[in-house]
Amino acid sequence: MHKKILLFLVILFALVLRSEAVSQDSLRVAERIAELKKIIAECKDPLKIPPGTFKELQILRGVKPRPDFKKIRGIKAEGLVHVFVDSYVYPAIQTNFDQFILDLQSEGYTVSVTQVITETPEDIRAILQSEYASGLVGVILVGEVPAAWVQLFTITHYYTSHFPTDYFYMDLDGTWNDSNADGFYDDLSGTMEPEIWAGRITPSFCIFGDEVTMLNQYFAKNHAYRTGSMSVPDRALGYIEIPWYVPAMDYVYGDVTIVIDENTTTALDYKYMLQQGYEFVHLLSHSSPWGSTFFLEDETYGGGSVFSYDMAHVNPEAVFVILEACSNAKYTETNNLGQTYIFGSDYCLVAIGETKIMYGNSFEELYYSLGEGNNLGDAFLDWKWWYWDFWLGCDVFGDPTLKPHGHANPMKMAGFSYESIKTGGSKWETSA
Repeated sequence: MHKKILLFLVILFALVLRSEAVSQDSLRVAERIAELKKIIAECKDPLKIPPGTFKELQILRGVKPRPDFKKIRGIKAEGLVHVFVDSYVYPAIQTNFDQFILDLQSEGYTVSVTQVITETPEDIRAILQSEYASGLVGVILVGEVPAAWVQLFTITHYYTSHFPTDYFYMDLDGTWNDSNADGFYDDLSGTMEPEIWAGRITPSFCIFGDEVTMLNQYFAKNHAYRTGSMSVPDRALGYIEIPWYVPAMDYVYGDVTIVIDENTTTALDYKYMLQQGYEFVHLLSHSSPWGSTFFLEDETYGGGSVFSYDMAHVNPEAVFVILEACSNAKYTETNNLGQTYIFGSDYCLVAIGETKIMYGNSFEELYYSLGEGNNLGDAFLDWKWWYWDFWLGCDVFGDPTLKPHGHANPMKMAGFSYESIKTGGSKWETSA
């Protein structure tokens, strides 16, 4: 009898434990669903697709062995740039890649090139740290060179964000700590301001062809722009779906068009403007990794969306783009929009954008620096020095050594006022 009672109690206890486990699992599922709903709502993705996770990326790409670096070039000159290239693609892109290196050297850079046979960012950062005292000014990552991932609790939206960032390579003396060894840096301290610029040329998640073809095409048009055989009108377009800030593009260009009226900024109009030829385009809109969505007045739907697959048809006639658009540049997402500006266009060479959620910024420091004659990397560094903490996921995609042609002069804005911007305004232009 006692044995039966004991057995009954054991079974009952097991059922209680199972019930609690199920309840805890249900709670975790409910919390994850709530978290995804917040992410989807903030990303404003019209397809309501949540971004992928770092764990999913590891499963997709696999885990490669520990690093092994092979130094293949180093020529003395002023200003050291270290280029890390994925050894998998290097042999097939070598001709166009070598021309790229020659172009950098002809502009006075010292260039070190390293083939990477790994996926460990810490070793890459260690090399950069060792070279900083020797005049290192920047790093360029070609192919699927790994990035550090950060886990950040977003106070304003009450969920944890995971995203890749190349700021890990820009900040050479700050302390990056993974407190629970889960693969995400979650404790940043010390001197966190950037020392060098970083740029990434990684088409591996795009659909416009194989990685080798896209890299070869990129370096070919890069050389064409440098030598003047590819040109776009020296003017700028600011397309402001959300009237938080107006980009300070007048520091660089004398011919600036700003589109800011809520009922004018639509997907159809934006695609049309991209085809009109502006060397520099600055977009501010609600977005996800795969699309940018345009709203009418009071944020009602109706303005349509621009998707990554649109880029091949639109073929944006712009060399440089800044995407103030949530997660638009999260390059680890298949068909992400940020990279398709570059690899789905005959013209685009640089896209600056976020791999996470963000808010608006005028990028005044960046445009001012460009107006002083600095390249994209140095200008980005000047801006990032002030905003690294909030814009931790904002990276340069493409070649940071490029300089826009610009030709700025004082702006002429008849009847323009900041108040008109806040209330909607309309298109306004500056001209020589």
